Amino acid sequence: MDNFVTILLYTLLLAFLLYIALNHSRGVLISNGQRRKYLLHVPHTYDPSHPTALVISLHGFKDWPARQKRKSGWNKLSDEEGFIVVYPKGQGIPFVWQMFKNEKEMVPSMENVTFIADLIDHLSTKYNIDAERVYINGFSNGGGMTYMLGCLLSDRIAAIGSVSGAYLFLPERCKAVRPVPMIAFHGTGDKVVPYQGGTTNRSKYSFPSIPDLIAEVATKNGCERNPTVVQVQPGISMSLYANNHDRNNVVLYTLENWRHAWPNGTKKKNSITRQSQNEFSTTKIMWDFFKQHSLY
Repeated sequence: MDNFVTILLYTLLLAFLLYIALNHSRGVLISNGQRRKYLLHVPHTYDPSHPTALVISLHGFKDWPARQKRKSGWNKLSDEEGFIVVYPKGQGIPFVWQMFKNEKEMVPSMENVTFIADLIDHLSTKYNIDAERVYINGFSNGGGMTYMLGCLLSDRIAAIGSVSGAYLFLPERCKAVRPVPMIAFHGTGDKVVPYQGGTTNRSKYSFPSIPDLIAEVATKNGCERNPTVVQVQPGISMSLYANNHDRNNVVLYTLENWRHAWPNGTKKKNSITRQSQNEFSTTKIMWDFFKQHSLY
């Protein structure tokens, strides 16, 4: 009996390790002559005979893929909903998504844009990726990069999402070949990227007002000028900029007093409000928005 129990436990351990190996992996690809890394999660329900949606999630400044995975909770939702999620790594030390090769003139750097395009191609050779359902999102610096990618890879990205986005690539520079639906989340208590815009002692940049920027994005997408504002729960409002065809909608969730963070529905409390946004899952709401949209 003891031997049987030992063998059973050993078998279960091997099965668990095999599951981890098959569903969680670190990868490398060559882009622009550089080794670029990523963290990948494939849901246990993945079926290579069926095209599968891809979600790309970008970490913030001084952050890395594993932390983005933990704070966002995309892996759990991936298993529930059946999409593949990948967390690319930025460049340098600390890791960052460098958006400009010339910051004075704000000339876009194409290295990371090419990397994300190459990453989509790379994963498409390994998995049955649905080319019409590729979505990208990010936090802070990654959120700003997400908007830039939505402009420069609009023929490949179906919809974008941003949390506490540090927007430096502004709508007037966006030359998207098609309008890209966008959902954004931002706290009025953000001390890193102020909701009303301006500078802080934590950044050398002056950021745009979040409501003004989202309104500009909506205008470029052909949405109605005035949003429909709904109070979704105490301390959280949603501003919906609708499009007649419901294809290019732009949505902003405003979280009262929320800091520079990714609300993910866990019990961890907002250090300011202590209560109101604890059950608010940014990731789930973002996915519900994404799956309404496809490339064509």
